[in-house]
Amino acid sequence: MSRFKGITLLFVLSLFLVGSASAASIDELRARVSVVSGRLEPATGLKARIIIVNDTVRNAWVQPDRSIMITTGLLSECASDDEMAFIIAHEASHVISKDYREAVPEFSPATDIPAGELAEISADMNGAFFARKAGYSPGAALKILSKISSESNAFHKRRIAALKAFLKNSD
Repeated sequence: MSRFKGITLLFVLSLFLVGSASAASIDELRARVSVVSGRLEPATGLKARIIIVNDTVRNAWVQPDRSIMITTGLLSECASDDEMAFIIAHEASHVISKDYREAVPEFSPATDIPAGELAEISADMNGAFFARKAGYSPGAALKILSKISSESNAFHKRRIAALKAFLKNSD
């Protein structure tokens, strides 16, 4: 086992041990994630490896090994499988775009938008597209983003506005 994988494994295990969700609720989340990700697989062309991290923080990210990490805190915010599908498809979009590999430049060469923001907005749009393609409601993307976004955060406002425009134009 490489040193990086060993450190990652220890980190993930420590998160499972200090988290707050019960084993039963993690098993329930795991089952829901499995169904939703299985339905998304033909739409994304990606068989995602998803690891549920037992933590109340609402977050998801992609590891360098292409694993998708999603916290129980974020999954617990998902009121429907449609919302969960967007979260998984958003992260799958990062895997497909290889956002996990490259250092993000400060700004995109084509715009004055910070490249990290552009990657998130792109993943939002792709996530909604993949969710729709798999038969989920893409409008649920706006619901979950609104729930987990800070109203005072300008970046979150731009993400939601861009996604609204995308969904309006893609109907």
